[in-house]
Amino acid sequence: MLQEARLHRIKALLTTFSQVSTERIAQDLGVSRETVRRDVLELEADGVLRRVHGGVVLAGDSGREPPLAVRQTVRAKEKRAIARAAVQLIQPGQTLLIDAGSTTALLAEELSSMSGLTIVTNGLDVARKLAGPQASRSANDVILLGGSVGADLPATYGDLTVAEIHRYRADLALLSPVGVSAQHGASSFERH
Repeated sequence: MLQEARLHRIKALLTTFSQVSTERIAQDLGVSRETVRRDVLELEADGVLRRVHGGVVLAGDSGREPPLAVRQTVRAKEKRAIARAAVQLIQPGQTLLIDAGSTTALLAEELSSMSGLTIVTNGLDVARKLAGPQASRSANDVILLGGSVGADLPATYGDLTVAEIHRYRADLALLSPVGVSAQHGASSFERH
């Protein structure tokens, strides 16, 4: 396994478990403890993780969501299964509100073969996958909400985005919040 792939996998393990033993990393990657040690030192130098006795933990602000590139590799099989199950709920002629995220980007791939939908989204990846050349020849109406664009997430956000959402009436909202509370509704890592 190339070092770049190993580093990516270690980041994915940390995203899933927040703390991972050196032994677990070696087993998961099928490499020696010495190879793990070198990779961990490189990731620590990059500020991705911090070494602790027997393993590693995420470094920095634990209240921030991992980068999209990392989230896309974590539980990809499960996310794809969620996307396929969601597609079964969708009928031509419906208007869908889809937010930005790693799971909804996979949903967009699944939806790209369907037609007769109106998709309202703040996700740049979602819009691109639904309107791009790989999308079905028969048209879906893809509407990208306006708003501010952040560097960390390919999405629009802010007051303008929220105001634009109110212009549409969706049959289904397909969202991927970080958490859901009976008292407070859906939540995200972002404070926008």
